[in-house]
Amino acid sequence: MEGINTAEEQIKTEREKNSSPIKSAPATPVVTPAPKPFVEKPKETPKPTKEEEEDKTMKNLCDKLTVLKERGNTHYKRQSYKDAIKVFSEAINTFEAAGAPLTDSTVKTVVTQLMTNRSLSFHLLNQ
Repeated sequence: MEGINTAEEQIKTEREKNSSPIKSAPATPVVTPAPKPFVEKPKETPKPTKEEEEDKTMKNLCDKLTVLKERGNTHYKRQSYKDAIKVFSEAINTFEAAGAPLTDSTVKTVVTQLMTNRSLSFHLLNQ
């Protein structure tokens, strides 16, 4: 019964196989790339549309006209009609230099008030 191994012999041969040193190639270190730092890209601000630019321009114009109107009203209240006329005229010239845009109702209102106030100042000077 030389060809048949007993259970003890099989275990013994398995142990010898497992205990024998295995010669393999040396392990190469696994190089993992360093994680890239998270860099937030700056968000691109969308370019304003033509309509948005016009709205901003109209708002700036309206603000300028309103400031000049208030300054002219201050002169008017002090009965300094010549100075009031100068300021109201400056505001009207600013409006005309901007191309006289009457697309905004607020600008229309302010320009109408400027012209009315200037007319009243001229009237009170008897001119």
